[in-house]
Amino acid sequence: MSGKAVISHQSPAMPMDWTIEPMETSHLAEVMELEKRTYPDSIWPASLFFCEINLNPSGIYFVALKDGKVIGYAGMWLKMRQSHITTVVVDENYRGKGTGMSLVIKLLREAIKHKASHSILEVKKSNEAAIKLYIKLGYKEIGIRKNYYLEDNEDAVVMFLENLKGKSVKEKLEQLSVNSKQ
Repeated sequence: MSGKAVISHQSPAMPMDWTIEPMETSHLAEVMELEKRTYPDSIWPASLFFCEINLNPSGIYFVALKDGKVIGYAGMWLKMRQSHITTVVVDENYRGKGTGMSLVIKLLREAIKHKASHSILEVKKSNEAAIKLYIKLGYKEIGIRKNYYLEDNEDAVVMFLENLKGKSVKEKLEQLSVNSKQ
């Protein structure tokens, strides 16, 4: 993972400005605070994030920073030309403002750069906002994993985005990037 300040968001209508950067060990304390607030019953341990960003060659993780503070993070595994998005979390004060979209777009662009052909993810069935975001990006619902989430036995919706290398996906990512900056 290299490069900083890859995506920036500014808008007169939404006075926001953040950057998307590779997650580093120095971000972990803030990532863990956000993880605990978001998933109090099922947090990923700090050691898992540490391993994902330092030891897992398939793991790619980014943070969204506003004024140097972590306001969101997202990650994926890249294996056998597949992007598997493992987590997307945005601070509740920044939801619905394009931060989650920016993080997922960054993951998908990174997947394309690494020659991934498709992307898959699981999302809680009750998380309607996230499902709408993924559909906007072109993901399709392909199945249900019953009782997937251990903390509450909620089902996961399995979503799939095919043909990452195709012109239509690249155009959609560009269009959504431009729209999220307006």
